[in-house]
Amino acid sequence: MHEKKSSSKKIIAIVAAVIVVIAVAGGIYYGVQANNERVRTEQAAKKKAAAASSSKKAAAASSSKAAAESSEAAADPLYGKLKQYGLTYPELQYAKTMPITFVGDSVMLGSESFLKEIFPKMVMHADVSRQAYGVPAVLKQMQSAGQLANTVVIGVGTNGTFTADTTKEIMDVLGSKRDVFWINVHVPSQPWESQSNDQIKKATDKYKNLHLIDWYTVAKGHTDWFAADGFHPSTSGQPHYYTLVAKQVLQQVTKK
Repeated sequence: MHEKKSSSKKIIAIVAAVIVVIAVAGGIYYGVQANNERVRTEQAAKKKAAAASSSKKAAAASSSKAAAESSEAAADPLYGKLKQYGLTYPELQYAKTMPITFVGDSVMLGSESFLKEIFPKMVMHADVSRQAYGVPAVLKQMQSAGQLANTVVIGVGTNGTFTADTTKEIMDVLGSKRDVFWINVHVPSQPWESQSNDQIKKATDKYKNLHLIDWYTVAKGHTDWFAADGFHPSTSGQPHYYTLVAKQVLQQVTKK
């Protein structure tokens, strides 16, 4: 009987010891887990604080840069004159270093000095009464002289219509790698206005690197923008002409 009691006490003691070991192990385990969670929480908080600090520094740098650009823009007389027409300061800064070639008729020629202000590195070959069929020869001459930039603006069609063959000759010289822009025409007094514009639209639909500058739609109805002949921009119309050309060109070339 005494031995049975002694055996029972040992069993109880062993069970109690096991329980204590399990409890201690569980406590240690949960303590480690809690500590790990605390460490993770602290690390997450530090990362968040570091990210917030970095974000604040970036915002401060961006704000400082914006302030500097704003100050420079405010001091730029060309931007002050042209911002009302939708040209941005970064666009005008880009234009200062951009080689560009213009080939056109007297409508384009009338805005030469203003376009030169925007694109100081431009080369223009514009002439009075120029027709589209004369452009391929001009382009070939300019190509031989190294005057064809990667961006070319064509402005003909005012003095008469032309065929798809002429368009092909022009694009054959310019190739498929250049960005080419064609300004359509506003000449309401002449029957070929719509014919020229139709040819220009067909050409821009056909050639992927040829872009339409829609002067006709912008100018339509603005009789006060033109001289007595109805198609040469007057002093009030010229800013609308050359800023439209500059904006369309710069939006295209700067998005690449």
